[in-house]
This record gives sequence, structure tokens and C-alpha cells, in this order.
Amino acid sequence: MAGTLDRLVKAGFAKRTMDKSGNRVRYLYSASESMDKTANTITKKVLDSLVDTFGKLAVENFHTYKNNK
Repeated sequence: MAGTLDRLVKAGFAKRTMDKSGNRVRYLYSASESMDKTANTITKKVLDSLVDTFGKLAVENFHTYKNNK
């Protein structure tokens, strides 16, 4: 679990703060952005990758996707 949280922090999807209250140090994690903003960021990365890989074909499929769904 800690490895996953560390990767989310490095990717900018989570924030980590240190809590030194009590005898132990513990890390508290929270989301960096709203769920909608995170979904938009991830979707843009996926779409950019598809366009970079498939070019015009990807764009044509985006155009017809809504009509075929």
C-alpha cells in the first residue's frame, strides 16, 4: 500500500503530510485535486497517447464514438 501511495504522490495525484503528534511519526495522504479534475487529466493523457499513436484514425473514431454508443 505504501508503494502505491508513494507513486501517487510522485505522479501528483496525492499529497503527503507528516503528523508528529504522539510518540510516532505517521504520514497522512489526501487527494491533490478533485475527482473531476483528476479524471480530466487522465483522460487527456490517454487521448493524447491515442492521437500520437493512431493519428487521424483516432480522431475519426472519436467523432463517431458518441453516435455508436
